[in-house]
Amino acid sequence: MENIKEVVRNKLCECDPLLERYGGAQKERGFWFHGTSAKNLPNIVKKGLVYSKRRHGFGSMTKQQRTSSVATFDKSSYTGVYFTTSYKKAFVAAVSVNRKGSNYGIVVASLQPRSLLADEDDFVGAFIAPIIPGGSLDGVAFEYAHNKFTGLPSYPSAKAAWVADRVRALKSDATSDTVLKKYQDIIMDTGYFVTLQREAVFLVAEFIKSPGVAKTIATSIVQLARGKEKDVYQKLVAEKKYAQAVKKLLPTKKKASSDFRAFIDQLTRIGKDNARAWKHTSVPDNPVSARSEKPIGYTGKNKIVVVLQAVPDLNAKAYGEFLQSKHYQVGTAYVFYKVLKGVMTIAIAKAMRKTVNQTVVILPKTFKTTSVSVKGMKVY
Repeated sequence: MENIKEVVRNKLCECDPLLERYGGAQKERGFWFHGTSAKNLPNIVKKGLVYSKRRHGFGSMTKQQRTSSVATFDKSSYTGVYFTTSYKKAFVAAVSVNRKGSNYGIVVASLQPRSLLADEDDFVGAFIAPIIPGGSLDGVAFEYAHNKFTGLPSYPSAKAAWVADRVRALKSDATSDTVLKKYQDIIMDTGYFVTLQREAVFLVAEFIKSPGVAKTIATSIVQLARGKEKDVYQKLVAEKKYAQAVKKLLPTKKKASSDFRAFIDQLTRIGKDNARAWKHTSVPDNPVSARSEKPIGYTGKNKIVVVLQAVPDLNAKAYGEFLQSKHYQVGTAYVFYKVLKGVMTIAIAKAMRKTVNQTVVILPKTFKTTSVSVKGMKVY
């Protein structure tokens, strides 16, 4: 008979009980990479990785880009420090956020993914599909107004079908039936409306200057409004202030985007198992991205193991011996790093090499040591 403590522990644990029983937590631990600007490295060396409330990161967009189209999602960061199991993705992210291109750093951490939140990019793509495929602007606005004033969709079956499609789009090997049910509930209760709201705001904003479109939408609003609000809209329509009536109905783009981001953030918390790479059995080598809302220092279960700074231009005086060595060949694509803190190991080198074909060289302080080659990577 199973030990009673084991039974209770297994019921409380969301992961596979067998994996948990035989050291699953330790087996899931691995090397994760964080790409950053070189200007952040001194502070990282001193304090570790601490989340900044300033929105930033890979794929950051200007305000105009964030509000230009319903198909353009704001890619600025959510809360937390971002990591990926792919050195290549961290490398690309680090280079992309630096104006000078090569002035960047890579932070390698040993993390237990159960403590991480999923990356929002795992979820946003499922909501690109419009709620009303090929629907007219007034149709989108009418559906939004119907939901806002009555609390119900105009066609419940269409909403149910849309929600079911979104749940299917979010399903992966990492998704349990319990999580799928939670996805369904939150998309039905919140996701449908905030996605519709965002769609209505962005689409209508593009065509609100057209008097004909504004009049059609304003007329629909009057039909759906209730109580004192109905009187306000009727007055605006009577005065032919159609655009003003539509603007009164819809929130700002900023509010619509904020509500949508808050919903996606909830999904990343419900679906945090997406950060656990071992669950993705159909694509075991597929890189995983995640974020940590807790600071990552140099001690503890989750910790930084090495901080690397790119060396874009080899200084002949400092690295003359290396430049003359057999390891350096003119014309070969080398990426050079120096260790700012921590210890670079062969295991870390292998994890980096797994997702990129660069020849990465870890520069030593002195060249009087023997190098070890790991499939094209040279670690001194």
